[in-house]
Amino acid sequence: MGGVAGKAEPPEMVWVPETKLEAKMVEAMQRRASEGTAMKSFNSEEINDLFKACYINEDMRIKFNEFIVLLCLVYLLKDNATAREAKSRMGMPNLEATFETLVDAFVFLDKNKDGFISKNEMVQTINESGERSSGRIAMKRFEEMDWDKNGWVSFKEFLFAFTSCVGIDDVENDEEEEGRV
Repeated sequence: MGGVAGKAEPPEMVWVPETKLEAKMVEAMQRRASEGTAMKSFNSEEINDLFKACYINEDMRIKFNEFIVLLCLVYLLKDNATAREAKSRMGMPNLEATFETLVDAFVFLDKNKDGFISKNEMVQTINESGERSSGRIAMKRFEEMDWDKNGWVSFKEFLFAFTSCVGIDDVENDEEEEGRV
């Protein structure tokens, strides 16, 4: 009789960080997933990389949503697992709780804990909800987050997608338009 041919799983793509900052962000996300230790203080090159990473349009003016992303990246990279249960590290417990929620959401979606969200991970996570149209929803959400269209969602892209989703960039645009009137 005949055999059944199945579709083989595509090989996993390997992501290579483009900058030292991206490599450190991946490392920090992996550490957070396994409850690791803190990173050292930032040197001047890392500080420059942080600011460059937060510009969307590279106009050398930081917008509010870019500032929020910068704060969250600094919070993530300066994280100290032993101090997590201690007092507020930034002096802003509500902001820190928001950052913790964002990091937890990213780690939840990053099934293989490589510091990036792939299409397969997004579909797998959304499908776990049991919704009928979850595959389409997953692909739409993934496309919204994959700003550079490389097939991976970095933590930075995740943060920018979040700020866009909650309307942070819209508030700034409204304020700019009001100033022109």
